[in-house]
Amino acid sequence: MAAEKVIPSGLGTRVPAKGKTGHWRIYGVPDGLASGVVYDLVQDRQGYIWMGTTNGVSRYDGETFTHFSREDGLAHDLVYSVLEDREGNLWFGTRGGVSRYDGEIFTTLTVEDGLTSNSVWTMLEDREGTLWFGTGMFLEDVGNGVSRYDGETFTSFTVSDGLPHGFIASIAQDREGNLWFGTHVGVSRFDGEVFTNFTARDGLLDDFIASILEDRDGNLWFAGGGSCICRYDGSSFEKFTVREGFSVETVVAAMEDNEGNLWFGGGGVVWYDGNSFNPFSSHEALSSMALKIYEDREGNIWVGTEGGGVGKFETESFLTFTQNGGLPDNQVYSIHEDGKRGLWFSTFKGVCRYDGEHFTILTSQDGMEDDFVWTVIEDREENLWFGHGYEKGVSRYDGEAIQSFTKEDGLGGDIKAICQDSSGHFWFGTMQSGVNFYDGDSFSSFTTREGLVNDSVHAIYQGADGVLWFGTVGGVSCYAGGSFSHFPLPVDEGLNWVRSIMPDSRGNLWFSTMGGGVVCFDGEVLRNFTTKDGLGTNTVWSIAEDRKGRMWFGTWGGGVSIYDGRTFQTLQEEDGLPSNMVMFLLEDSDGHMWCATNKGVARFSPPEPHPPGVQVDAVVADRRYAGETEVSVPASVELVVFEFHGMSFRTRPGGIVYRYRLKGYDEDWRTTRERRVEYQGIPIGDYTFEVMAVDRDLVYSEQPATVELKVTRDARDEQIDELEQRVQERTRELEETHQQLEEAQAQLIAELEEELQTAHEMQMGLMPDKPPRIEGVEIAGVCIPTNHVGGDFFQYFARSGDRLAVCTADVTGHAMEAAIPVVMFSGILESQMEFDQPLGELFGKLNRSLCRTLNSRTFVCFSMGELDLRSRRLELANGGCPFPYHYRAAKQDVVELEIEAYPLGINAETEYPTLTVQLELGDRLVFCSDGIIEAENPDGDFFGFDRTAEIIARGCADGLTADSLLELIVEQVEVFSGNAPQGDDRTVVVMGMEK
Repeated sequence: MAAEKVIPSGLGTRVPAKGKTGHWRIYGVPDGLASGVVYDLVQDRQGYIWMGTTNGVSRYDGETFTHFSREDGLAHDLVYSVLEDREGNLWFGTRGGVSRYDGEIFTTLTVEDGLTSNSVWTMLEDREGTLWFGTGMFLEDVGNGVSRYDGETFTSFTVSDGLPHGFIASIAQDREGNLWFGTHVGVSRFDGEVFTNFTARDGLLDDFIASILEDRDGNLWFAGGGSCICRYDGSSFEKFTVREGFSVETVVAAMEDNEGNLWFGGGGVVWYDGNSFNPFSSHEALSSMALKIYEDREGNIWVGTEGGGVGKFETESFLTFTQNGGLPDNQVYSIHEDGKRGLWFSTFKGVCRYDGEHFTILTSQDGMEDDFVWTVIEDREENLWFGHGYEKGVSRYDGEAIQSFTKEDGLGGDIKAICQDSSGHFWFGTMQSGVNFYDGDSFSSFTTREGLVNDSVHAIYQGADGVLWFGTVGGVSCYAGGSFSHFPLPVDEGLNWVRSIMPDSRGNLWFSTMGGGVVCFDGEVLRNFTTKDGLGTNTVWSIAEDRKGRMWFGTWGGGVSIYDGRTFQTLQEEDGLPSNMVMFLLEDSDGHMWCATNKGVARFSPPEPHPPGVQVDAVVADRRYAGETEVSVPASVELVVFEFHGMSFRTRPGGIVYRYRLKGYDEDWRTTRERRVEYQGIPIGDYTFEVMAVDRDLVYSEQPATVELKVTRDARDEQIDELEQRVQERTRELEETHQQLEEAQAQLIAELEEELQTAHEMQMGLMPDKPPRIEGVEIAGVCIPTNHVGGDFFQYFARSGDRLAVCTADVTGHAMEAAIPVVMFSGILESQMEFDQPLGELFGKLNRSLCRTLNSRTFVCFSMGELDLRSRRLELANGGCPFPYHYRAAKQDVVELEIEAYPLGINAETEYPTLTVQLELGDRLVFCSDGIIEAENPDGDFFGFDRTAEIIARGCADGLTADSLLELIVEQVEVFSGNAPQGDDRTVVVMGMEK
């Protein structure tokens, strides 16, 4: 055991924790912005951001920019100001007048309509709905006052009415209803009758007032000119300069956000929380002068600049710590929250504890075995365990002293995972040496020799049932009852390297893999999620569950993926994550999600949810239907496309996920990141297309956007319908005409059925209804015709000298075609059987008689066996029938009694040889027509000779009687045939020698 290393009081190094808050994203001309100069911004009631630039107007929906210029009806491409009035109209102050846009067309007002100047720098709608247009040009220091517009007429106010200067740089209205105008030579207050002017002599910071705002406390703030601002409380002015921490030069923009913070922009951007000014450095914010600051409804701060495009700042979501902010190293491997709500971060250069304000850093200089720390856990006694790399074992810290355990104590390899089990013992997953077990006194090892699937162990978890789960480079092993078992995952070989194992609140167990995505096990079914389902990448290092039950996955290269059971979303560098290489995730006690990356650690705090807007832009079918809520298309249109878009400015471009369905066609909702979906071959009917947007934080649209779709028959189908109607009318006439014929036909069919039934009964009467009762011999026979009547036939004949003849016959053809010849043959046979003649002669006479009476297409397959009842000697003749089967009881086998000759009725000169067989006790003789052998199943396979012999052998071996054996043969043929129609008559005769 290694010697205990006692650490002096004042453990570790304590440094201030300086985190970077928020995240900037810059949009420029390459992103679609009309110009790098953005004078003004406003968000309309539909959620679009409108930007006035030196090259027209840009409208942004969160993903794409749409450009409007003079070609679209705008008064001038140099746009200084943007405003949305209470009616939803958009107003653009330009160098060529003011343009109003109602969503479809632009209407321009100029000096010819009463405007005091065509150069409109700033605009305001007052509480009565009156519009005020401040005129002039910033750089040229000229203007012609302000124009008031009531919707019909203009009223102008100039220097002669009391304004201090003609260039109006800014307009604001205070809570008392006074209007304030910022000019080049001070600010002017207008109470509706009189202008009262204030200048630097009255306490203003500067005579040039570029921006005015009233805060929520009723104070007025004036910005412009030099690097200072001033606040007016109604009686006096208070200045804020460099001495108070204000550091922006040439302030031209001011804004109050929803939290009450004040933002000022010019030669830099700074925000004021009421106590201190917080500037942004140029490398983390904007490189050009800020001209306008605006807050959207989601809380994002937008800054229009002079040449640098527009910047969007998300204030709340991310707080990032790096080495520059106090972390010992940017490579953070794991995170742990201790019992006192302190957060521990393991790094390549030590481990540190974050208390909300400071980092306390522990390294090898403080007694740790090594600076490289893979993992941190806290045991039940509140000791902290640090797993080291470089095969340096673990360090245990009890708050006062550090104790190390290394190879000398029985540990092996880098320590990648630590778990304290329900008994209080410890399990250590190593990089090379399997699992080490520590019972408090000594270490023992488990490797592949003991059944572990692989010796590189990266994750350990113990379930409530006591089973230990080990995630290894080669898959998952379970340990229970003193032995290991392999738990296979549904991922390809080589992709089953398991980095983490995590239970969720619903009882599922999750496994993250290095290449195979994540796997969820619900106790019965394993489900694999990959990039095809929306995962950022298939290499997943860490898993966490937040208090809402959503699953978080830290991926290597794909950022953080979040899954709510329906949809995957991702957080990436574009959203403020320091790196897309995420190695560990942990939700702290306050609900913040901490993300360990190779470029520092970030705390993500989901902002107040703002459901994203969504709308259907168009339906594209036989033509483009834009902005319509109901669309009707003919069924001949094979392809229908729905185009839509959502709006969420906190979600990076291309990051919105859409859930959609065509109600009445789709069974379930589908997901896509595209802004269009296609349907092909939609049947005639009524449908509703529904689509919802899902933003970065898995916030769904409050209501889906919808469009009704009606698929109708096209004109050609209507013409066909008309033709069909005419045909139907004519058909009804024909039906009336043919009704008597149909009745006659029905009567004829009924009579025919009756006659066929009579014929069936007559044919069945030709065959024995029961076998003869003969001592020592069992006989059973059956004929199953395909139709009412058929061509098969069997019969028994008693012969002189204790002899019994058994025969079967099969006439070519089916139904009546075969039934008539078989009746004729039965009569001929009956007459010939009255003569006691050898089988060969009998067959010859029958053959010659049939050759004279049957046509060339008809012949008779005929087989007969004559049994001497005393000697059990059988004489057999056969003309074209399947060979009879002989079951030999002594040998327990089945042989075919092969004797060949033409069927009767083909050739009058045919000779028919006979075969003599000695039957023994227990033997069986089976005659089958070809309807048994050639019975087909639905696949077209024949029942066949071999299968018939196999069934006979099985039935005889089981000691079946002749009746039971016959039933077995017929039953097996029916089972084999299934639902295939019977193609031929089926006849079977069984004769057995009783023991």
